[in-house]
Amino acid sequence: MKHFIKIMSDSINEITILFIIKDGHKIIIDHYPQLNKLGKWIPSNDSTILRLRTRLGKLTIIKEFSKITGLNKNRFKAEEISSIDVW
Repeated sequence: MKHFIKIMSDSINEITILFIIKDGHKIIIDHYPQLNKLGKWIPSNDSTILRLRTRLGKLTIIKEFSKITGLNKNRFKAEEISSIDVW
């Protein structure tokens, strides 16, 4: 029971960000190891739609994602989504 409460507590403090990469660009997380410092990437078979669980703020995430990948903010869309939408 304590383990379940800890998991739920951690989830409350996290947000999930959905990244949609535009213009045919693809981001393979393994090619950018610095992206792992932003949070936990949820595995996906589509390298144009990425999901990130994080405790950092959305604006910080967007800024760091842009800096690490070299993508201009016009080349991707980042939206906070409900965790239910992820699964």
